[in-house]
Parts: sequence; C-alpha cells; structure tokens
Amino acid sequence: DKVKQDFVDEPKKEMKARADGLVAANQAMMDLMKPGSGATPAQIAAASKAVADANQSLIEQADNMNRMKQQWDIMRNDVFHTDKAATDAKDQLDNASQGSGDETLRTQLLEEFELASEDCATPEQVAKLQREYEAQLAAL
Repeated sequence: DKVKQDFVDEPKKEMKARADGLVAANQAMMDLMKPGSGATPAQIAAASKAVADANQSLIEQADNMNRMKQQWDIMRNDVFHTDKAATDAKDQLDNASQGSGDETLRTQLLEEFELASEDCATPEQVAKLQREYEAQLAAL
C-alpha cells in the first residue's frame, strides 16, 4: 500500500541509508587515523566533521521516522480503526476455518493474513484482504 510505504517503509529505508553513511564516515575516519596513513590534520578534521554530520543526520532521520510512524498509527488506528477491523477479520477467518483441511497450512494462512493486514490503511482494505484469505481457506 502506497500510504504505508510513504509513512513507514520509506522512512525506514532512509534511516538505513543514513546509518550506512555514518558507518562509512566512521570507517573513513578510522582509515585516516591508522599509523602511516599520511593524513593531514585538515583531513582528519574534515573526516571528524563528516562523522558528526552523519551522526546528526541519523538522529534527525530517527526523529522523522518516529513522527511518520506515529502519524501512520493515528491515521490507521485512531481515525479509521483499521487495527480493530484487522483483529475482527482475523477472528472471523479463524472461526470460519476451524476443523477444515490442513491445520498447519490453515495456521500459516492466518499468520500471513495478520502480517498482510498490517499494511492495510483502511477497514475496506482489510475486508478485501479478508475475502482473499477466505477463498484460500475455503480451498483447504
């Protein structure tokens, strides 16, 4: 879902990219600090600033990621009540499929539904997903 991607997935990807940038900046600093590197004080100062900048960037993205996740949770759970719709749908699927077919596969499908429903922004999306899993469970 595009909404979850914008609010949750993309900020996580950006967080990873910035964490990777901090690791790279730290590695560059460590390389300059090795004996015999021939690094000048200006190079070491620049590398130190790059580490500090990368660290600050990571801190800012962590804050952004948390704010975006909070917005997602408010929209999804407090405004649309999608969390309740997902719980109700899982219970309905579980009750409707009791005693039918392969129990291991049934349990796996219910777990897949639960994970997939976390991507749903609205109860309508949950209902659509529920119909898809009802068909799969009925085929057991």
